[in-house]
Amino acid sequence: MKILVFIILSLASPILLEQESNKGKIENLNKLKQRLESTIKIKQDSLILINQRIDRLTQEDMFSKLKAQPEGMVFKATVSMSGKIRKENNPNSVILTLVNQSDTVLLTDFIGEYWIVNKGPYFGYINDMYINKTPELKHIKMLLLNVVGEWQ
Repeated sequence: MKILVFIILSLASPILLEQESNKGKIENLNKLKQRLESTIKIKQDSLILINQRIDRLTQEDMFSKLKAQPEGMVFKATVSMSGKIRKENNPNSVILTLVNQSDTVLLTDFIGEYWIVNKGPYFGYINDMYINKTPELKHIKMLLLNVVGEWQ
C-alpha cells in the first residue's frame, strides 16, 4: 500500500509542479499585458492631445487668413437648411459644428462645391447646397470661379 501511495504521489508531483509553473507564467503574462495596455493608453491620450493641438493651430491659421482678407473679400450669407461645417471640403470629412436654417455665416472663398466658411470660433467648409443663393452671392461665386478658371 505504501508503495502504491508513493507511486501515485510520484506521478502527481510533476503534474502539480507543471500546473504551478503555468500559473506563475499566466500571472507574469497578465502583469505584462496590464503594463502594455497602460502604455498604449498613455500613447493614445498623447495622440489625442497632439491632434487637438493640430486642429487648434489649423483653426488659428484660418482665422488669421480671414482677418487678413481685404474688407470686400468676406461675404455674409445665410444658411438655407440645417447643415454641417466640415474640416475638409468633402462629405466624409470630420464635422466641426452644425449650422441651422437662417444662421448667418461668413464666406471667404469657393472651392469645388464648398465654401470656406466661418461661424463663431469655427472655420471650415460648407457645401454650396446649404447656402442661400442671393443674386449678389451668385455673382461672387461666378467671379471666384472665373478667377480660378483663369489661373488653370
